[in-house]
Amino acid sequence: MKKITSTLLALSVVGMSIFSNFAVVPTTFAKSSKAYEKIPQPKFDSYKIELNDGYKIVSESVEINKNDDFIETSVYSREDFFDNDGKYQNTVLEISSFHNDFETGEAKNKFLTKTVHDEKGIKTLSSKKTVSFEITDFEAEIESYFEDEEGAFDKIEGYTLEDVKEEKETINKEIEKNNNSIGLKAVLARGAFDNYYNHDNKSGDFEIQALSASAHEYIRITGNEDDGDNSDSLSNFKSYIKAYEDAVITKMDREEFRDEVNAWASGISSFLTIGQYGGEYLKGPAGWVKGVKYLGKAFMVAKLALWTTQAYASGAVLGYSNIAAENLDNARKELNYKNWTNVRMKIVSGY
Repeated sequence: MKKITSTLLALSVVGMSIFSNFAVVPTTFAKSSKAYEKIPQPKFDSYKIELNDGYKIVSESVEINKNDDFIETSVYSREDFFDNDGKYQNTVLEISSFHNDFETGEAKNKFLTKTVHDEKGIKTLSSKKTVSFEITDFEAEIESYFEDEEGAFDKIEGYTLEDVKEEKETINKEIEKNNNSIGLKAVLARGAFDNYYNHDNKSGDFEIQALSASAHEYIRITGNEDDGDNSDSLSNFKSYIKAYEDAVITKMDREEFRDEVNAWASGISSFLTIGQYGGEYLKGPAGWVKGVKYLGKAFMVAKLALWTTQAYASGAVLGYSNIAAENLDNARKELNYKNWTNVRMKIVSGY
């Protein structure tokens, strides 16, 4: 089986054709990697995400203000869902705000969400974008659904500037360590960041690997697809890895933002704390998905900006990262020993 390094794979897969249940149509990112550059705010994103049972059109404004004293973010989001025939289903609205004081380490978070049926709103929004779209109008439109639900900020566990610097140092060390080990740690065929599959169609032999539930530990399985139900399990695993690769390499635009995407992937594989929900510290791919669902987009955009850069962080990047994390977590679940027959399983170190 031919092996290539994760770095070479990541650089080459951008041009590959992706066949995925979770394909994402990209938007335009700000072309900058300066961590403390002043970014015009707010930023507006509109993009499409393909789902198993249809697709959704996401429109959102994102504001990020960050300096050495604090970070504060706000998100106004509208997600319109459609079935595979293009028939409108429903709309999910969100208003969220987050503020963290770096001096005291105190933070507060507000997250309002509502599911409505508003097909007319889609046409209104579309019409505005073709003429002279105003972000303030878009935000006011969403606010109108929450007139009687102002909501209150919840005090949550935050982080000091030292905490942020420590986190960045951990991420940078992991990136440097993996850059220095090119040629030693390998990835096969399709995948990224040591999550991969290699499948010999003629013999049926395969080798697959994905991040476990522990930092930098990966589950590796080798076997043959003709044994038991391995064929079905392998097909599922391959679909998750393809979707993960598509999101993290192509849609998060690793070719243009190599340092930023590497930083996000390192934060995930290092199991750095993302946030806290229900008495649980959220970490890893599953933690990232839970953070988006339960803590709100403003909170998660702030985390994205702190792990990467303020210039890179946006609603679209958060959406793509959520798809990447979801598929990576699904790949891990598929590696449960109950899904495989006559295979060899072991834990190995990785990215």
